[in-house]
Amino acid sequence: MDSSPHSSLTGKVKRRPWWVKSLTGWSYVIYEMLFQRMQARHLKNPLPLPPLDNVTCIVTGSTSGIGLETARQLAFSGARVVMAVRNQSVAFDLIKKWQTERYGTTLLSIEVMELNLLSLSSVVKFAKALNSRSKPLQVLINNAGMFSMGEPQKFSKDGYETHLQVNFLAPALLSILLLPSLVKGSPSRIINVNSIMHYMGFVDTDDMNFTLGKEKFNSTKAYSSSKLAQIMFYSVLQKRLPLEAGISVLCVSPGTVHTNVTRDLPKLVQGDYNLIPVFLFSAQEGSRSALHAATDPEIPEHDWPTCAYISHYCRPTRAAKEAHNTRAANEVWEKTLDMIGLPLDVVEKLLQGEEAMYKWGIFIKRFMMILHTISCSFLHHGIVIVNEIGQEFVSHKDNMDISLFAAQSTISMMGGNPSVRLGSIDIHKVAQHYMSTDEADCSFTCPAALAADLSAWQHRRALPLLVV
Repeated sequence: MDSSPHSSLTGKVKRRPWWVKSLTGWSYVIYEMLFQRMQARHLKNPLPLPPLDNVTCIVTGSTSGIGLETARQLAFSGARVVMAVRNQSVAFDLIKKWQTERYGTTLLSIEVMELNLLSLSSVVKFAKALNSRSKPLQVLINNAGMFSMGEPQKFSKDGYETHLQVNFLAPALLSILLLPSLVKGSPSRIINVNSIMHYMGFVDTDDMNFTLGKEKFNSTKAYSSSKLAQIMFYSVLQKRLPLEAGISVLCVSPGTVHTNVTRDLPKLVQGDYNLIPVFLFSAQEGSRSALHAATDPEIPEHDWPTCAYISHYCRPTRAAKEAHNTRAANEVWEKTLDMIGLPLDVVEKLLQGEEAMYKWGIFIKRFMMILHTISCSFLHHGIVIVNEIGQEFVSHKDNMDISLFAAQSTISMMGGNPSVRLGSIDIHKVAQHYMSTDEADCSFTCPAALAADLSAWQHRRALPLLVV
C-alpha cells in the first residue's frame, strides 16, 4: 500500500487549521518565487511551438497578462485562436498590433467572442454559439481569473462569491458545455491555469460560497480554495471521460508571475511586487506551462494520480494532498454540478449527442423553491413562519413552469400588496421582478445580502417568513 502523503484517499481527511494551511501555502509560494528561475532554466523564452495549422484554441481572459501572451504565441504559430473576453474592443486593438508585428506574413487567424465569467448565462450563450458551428475544437485554455486581495466579500449576479465563480464555477460550466466541440476536435485538451496557492486552499462542499459563517471570509481563502476545487473537479471529469472521447484534462501552474492580477492588490503589495522583478516571471514566461500543456505530444502519456498537473517549469508534478482524496473530489464534482445547474450524468449525455439541460443559476433555483414553498404555505396551511423547504419537486424539465406558477400564485395570494420578507428578502418585490424577467435569460442581479439569505435557506437554517 502506498504510504506516500499524496496517496489516493477514499475517506474524509481531517482538515488542518487555516493558519497551518496558510503558513504551509505561503512557504510554497515563497519557495517558488525564490527558485522558479533556477527550476525553469532549461526552458527557452518564448517557448518554441510546433506549427499549429488547423488547430483551434479558445483562450479566456486573453486581453492581458498570461492569457494575452498565450493567445499571441498560439496565433503566431498558425493556430486559429478564439479570444473569449469581456472587453472586445481591447481584443481587436491587440489583433491589429499583432498583425503589425507580423507585417509581410499571412494574416493571423483570430476571432473575438464575448464571455463574461461573472455571468453563467454569458457562459451558456458563448458555448451555444461555439457548438452551433459544429466545428472541431482542439484546445480550451481556461486562463481568466481574479484575486482581489484584501477586498470584502462580493457576489456575482448568479449569487456566487466572485472568486469561486470566475476561477472555478464558470470555467467548469464552460468546459462541460464545450465537450461536444472538443470531441469533434479529438485528440483535444482542456487546460486550466491554476496556482501554487491551491496548497493553502480547502473546500467545504457545505459552504463553498462562504455564506454560512463556518469560516471567516478573506480573499486569500477564497482564491486558494477556488484553485483547489478546480483540481478536484477536473480530476473527476478526467475519470468520467472515456478513453475514446480523446479529451485530456490538465491543470498548470504558471509560476509566480507579475501580471495585471496585481491590479487588485493593495498599493503597498503592488510596490513590493515591483521591487522584486528579478524573482517574478514575466507574463511571457508564465505562459510557458499552458503552451507546453497545449502542444506537447507526450502530455497524455504520463501516469497521473489525479488530473494532470504541470509545474511552472513544464514538468509533471503532484498537486496538494487534498486533491488526492477521491471521496472529497466526488463531493466537489456533485456539488459543483448542482451549483451550475447541470445533471450528474451531463458528461455521458453530452457524449451521446444529447443537449445539456441547463435551466437556472443558483438564484433562480433557490428563489423558485422558496416561492413554491410560500405558495403552498398560503394555500394549504395559512402559516406565516416557514423554517424548512422540500426539494423533491424540483426537476430540470419542469423548473421554469413550477417557478412561474409559484410566482403567479404567490402574488395572487398577496392581495393588498402586503410586505412579505424572508430574512432580508422582500418576497413580493422580487416575485414581481421575477415575473417581468425574460425566461430565456434565467438571471438577474442578486445582492450580497440576498445571496447569503438564500444560501442559509437552502442549508436549512431557520429564517422566518414574516407577513405584515
